[in-house]
Amino acid sequence: MEQQVEWFEASGRVGGAVTLALCAVAAVVCVVEGADAAAVAGIVLFAVLAHVSLLRPRIGTSHDDLIYRRMFSDLTVPLAAISEMRVGRLFEVTVGDRRLVSPAVGRSLRRTVRRPPRNPAKIYADLVEDQTHARMDAARERAGVTIGSPAQRELAAGVRRTWAWPEIVVALVVLVVFVVTLFR
Repeated sequence: MEQQVEWFEASGRVGGAVTLALCAVAAVVCVVEGADAAAVAGIVLFAVLAHVSLLRPRIGTSHDDLIYRRMFSDLTVPLAAISEMRVGRLFEVTVGDRRLVSPAVGRSLRRTVRRPPRNPAKIYADLVEDQTHARMDAARERAGVTIGSPAQRELAAGVRRTWAWPEIVVALVVLVVFVVTLFR
């Protein structure tokens, strides 16, 4: 049975949406003005890369797993296998000997440098960090493992990667079209 995933809002979504809107406007202007096909293909390639780098990365949790949506792949990490987690400029976890990093959730540079904040109200990154820590603790308790134990290191072998084939195929097709139109 598929576990329900709770996704956390990524911090680059507004910038990604604005970038895609600007790319769409630029592509329409190029087509209307009769610009070279390479220019339109280049704008579309830029839009695809903006999508996979700004809109696709996300962090989510299910009952037992932490899911990292990356640019071209997803990593599924057993929550009980995570020995360390922190949210600074980036979301970071340590699983076994691996350090996994995601730009999807993070604090601003100003918030990272200044400790403690003048306004003690929690920001979104704090809520994500607290919720993920609580789920990690509960998963370790269910699995009967402690931080740094051999059993936890064995769980670290359960990290799985799933390739994001639609994004890979679209990026490669647009790249080939761009290169072909550039050199014809």
